[in-house]
Amino acid sequence: MDLRDALQVLSIFVLIMAWGSGPKPGRSIRNAARALSQDEAAHAILAVSARDLRLSISPPDGMVEFAHAGFALPGVRQSCFTKWFAFAGYMPERSWQPLILDSRVYATLNRTFAVTTHEMAGTPRRSRRYAAYVDTMHQWAQSLTQDGCAVSADRLEWILFAHDGRLWPAVSGH
Repeated sequence: MDLRDALQVLSIFVLIMAWGSGPKPGRSIRNAARALSQDEAAHAILAVSARDLRLSISPPDGMVEFAHAGFALPGVRQSCFTKWFAFAGYMPERSWQPLILDSRVYATLNRTFAVTTHEMAGTPRRSRRYAAYVDTMHQWAQSLTQDGCAVSADRLEWILFAHDGRLWPAVSGH
């Protein structure tokens, strides 16, 4: 994606908003329209966040946190803009990639694993918590891979999303 091409950037953002809304696209499409009401400003915010994420060497380097902190489009919350991050910030061959952090992933982290992004980051600041989440997921994926179970962080994120915070089933007799 050419970040200088406003039509391309804005079109892809609308597609991501539609995809990210799942089977009920109404609210996300309305929010996309709100977000793009000032298309030049929207393009600038989207392009800058993608550029910052593409330049990042690792989540703790501050660029992921900076991209998160600087993202502000009307009606677009973290669940949607981290989908943008995962697409627009992707860099082939890099050892890490931005990940999606939505309510289903939060549910699994909080309810199933009993861990919070606040604990991961040691701060309530959402931007640092997102960067810590991305870093932690990549560390977990690396750890699982070293233990003989090859898994990428984006696959691990998808597993957390699909799990949606359900509790582990009780095992009788144990």
